[in-house]
Amino acid sequence: MSAQSSPVTAARGRIGERVRRGGREFATLLLSTVVFHAARIGIGLWAAAALGPERFGHWNLLAVVVGYASHTHLGVLNAMGREVPIALGRGDRGSVSRLEGVGFAAALVAAAAVLTGGCAALLAPAVRAWVEPSVVLMAAVMAAGHLPFIFVTMRARSRQEFAGLSLQFGIAGCVTVVSYALWGRGHDLTGLAACIALGYAAACGLALAAEPATPRFRNLHPRRVKPLIAIGFPLLSAGILYSLLTSIDRWVIVHFLGVLPLGHYTLAIVAFGAASLVPQVVSQLSYPRMGHAFGRLGDAGALRGLALRQSLQGVAVTLPTVALLWLALPPLAARLMPAYVEGVGAARILLLGVAAYSLAIGPANLLVTTGHQRLYLALQAVSVALNALLSASAAAAGFGLAGVAAGSAIALALYAVGLLVAAARATRPSPPA
Repeated sequence: MSAQSSPVTAARGRIGERVRRGGREFATLLLSTVVFHAARIGIGLWAAAALGPERFGHWNLLAVVVGYASHTHLGVLNAMGREVPIALGRGDRGSVSRLEGVGFAAALVAAAAVLTGGCAALLAPAVRAWVEPSVVLMAAVMAAGHLPFIFVTMRARSRQEFAGLSLQFGIAGCVTVVSYALWGRGHDLTGLAACIALGYAAACGLALAAEPATPRFRNLHPRRVKPLIAIGFPLLSAGILYSLLTSIDRWVIVHFLGVLPLGHYTLAIVAFGAASLVPQVVSQLSYPRMGHAFGRLGDAGALRGLALRQSLQGVAVTLPTVALLWLALPPLAARLMPAYVEGVGAARILLLGVAAYSLAIGPANLLVTTGHQRLYLALQAVSVALNALLSASAAAAGFGLAGVAAGSAIALALYAVGLLVAAARATRPSPPA
């Protein structure tokens, strides 16, 4: 009896250890991610309260442009993030080293391009009239610094080194807060961008000091990098489309309502970012594991259960966050940021979209990992167009910020439903011949 039960006991012990380890990794990564984004959100709110809605409305739009700049690596980093877990699952360490070297080189080249683009933007009279040159230049530095930060965090995530990933997020967040408190708060939007850039630099310095990376610039030759771009560019396109999906509301507001209402919309932007933190952690943990499993099993259908669990985990941890923010926003805004209370209603509406979007974690990972990028991109493109149509129609009809937020929330919810249906059909077993 003991001989038979021994393997069962051992298996239970291994399963229990995996569960405990997964719980520790989730808690550690969640804490560091919260620290990082809470730092960004905190100094953003700090600056918003000090500068007022109209001035901070300029920052909200500038932040969108900076976010778009993070996609200038042409998909090489996306390819690295997809292929490294699969290579590790196959035990191919040589490919891992090559992929990471190319990814680092692409991040540095893209950062240089972003800096050049920021300087070139100052030649446009419309840019100089819209915001001060010093703000544009420091925003370009911030955007350029974000690219190596993407590399080091993606390297850690792809290797499933979540302790290192947690440390990188924690350092970036802490340095950002401390530098803003000591210096940045006295230097308007320039100080805000500089402190965020300093946080990126500190995290990258720590990661590269602990484990140096060698950029393989020679592998950026078109013939050598083309296969990576072929893999990564659809994923990059997905990132761009997601950025549009979650930022089209700001362009609609500026076009139909103006910069001041965009400043009032700050609470909706902050609420969306805060509520998205936990699903982001779930995705960061689950994406490389799905790639590792796919590399080991080679069967997309076998990943359906894993995708479902990831979505349920996302919903389970997102709903309490959404409920807390829903209840806390009105009194906190009235007490701490009375100039922004006009955006409370829009923020609460947008939170509903975040709750629905948390269902998309599993199917999104599944479609990307198993090579169904075109289907994924098509769903995103439709959702972006729908968001633009609904938000613009609501703004033009006079529904204000609440109408724009409702358009975005509906688009996010329908996007999540579309991903669930698409993933189920894409991995459906073929009928027997």
